[in-house]
Amino acid sequence: MRYLITLIASSLIIGFLVPRGVLLMVSSPRQPEIVDTGSEARDREAVQNAVGAGKLQEDPRRRALRQAVLNAANRVEASPCDTRQRSALSSAFDAYRRHMAATTEDRVETLTLPDGRVIDVSHHFDEPLDNAMRYALTAPCTN
Repeated sequence: MRYLITLIASSLIIGFLVPRGVLLMVSSPRQPEIVDTGSEARDREAVQNAVGAGKLQEDPRRRALRQAVLNAANRVEASPCDTRQRSALSSAFDAYRRHMAATTEDRVETLTLPDGRVIDVSHHFDEPLDNAMRYALTAPCTN
């Protein structure tokens, strides 16, 4: 009787799993997206040139929020064991992310390229912020 139950249970499990496995093996893999890396490199170069020429304008509200996060990250870096500083950093970063989420559709930090395309350059201003956040959060507390 035990063998019969084992045989039935095995059959049900195999009958349930095999069709899905076969379906996964037969289904075609996703086609990779074709990305023009030359265009990305040119865009990055155009942004760097605009930075050098002083043509990038940072949104004042975003700048204030970014600066608050950078200041908080510096305080955490100076005293990584202070939980109040870590809490302040978390609050500043949350305020910045909420503002960025609320203004996602607003293209306030843009650059018009020579070919007429307008690209968002917010990521250029966000990069130092992300690095400071990551470093501050990984700073070890040696108490």
